Amino acid sequence: MKALPGVDHDAAEIQRHIEDAYGYPLPRLREYTRTHPETPPSLTALLTIHGDLELAERAVDFHLDRLRGFVEPGRPLGGFDTSHILDCAQRLAQAHATRKAHVAAATVLLGPRVATATTPGTPHPAPRASSTRTR
Repeated sequence: MKALPGVDHDAAEIQRHIEDAYGYPLPRLREYTRTHPETPPSLTALLTIHGDLELAERAVDFHLDRLRGFVEPGRPLGGFDTSHILDCAQRLAQAHATRKAHVAAATVLLGPRVATATTPGTPHPAPRASSTRTR
């Protein structure tokens, strides 16, 4: 993915965070979610968001390259080019907004998971018993 201003994370970085949080490579985590219905919903959501983020990044790259092709120096602009440039710019903006939304969602979900990661197949930590006694 080409660097865009104001973009802090990309799919590869989000993937590293997911793998660090859950302790397994992404393909293994995807397989785990397909074979284990008791998968934590947060993992399923992260994997879905990550896949959608990859699609959004490809769309950003495609529309950015297409837009650059329309406005490259020395290229004559025809009558229909204006509408194509406008359409491409709108699609680029939509893809970029989608990408930002997916990064934000993944970041929110990953925030608490990075500190307290559990691995697939490992039970979630049991709640701690209260140290105060009740009568």
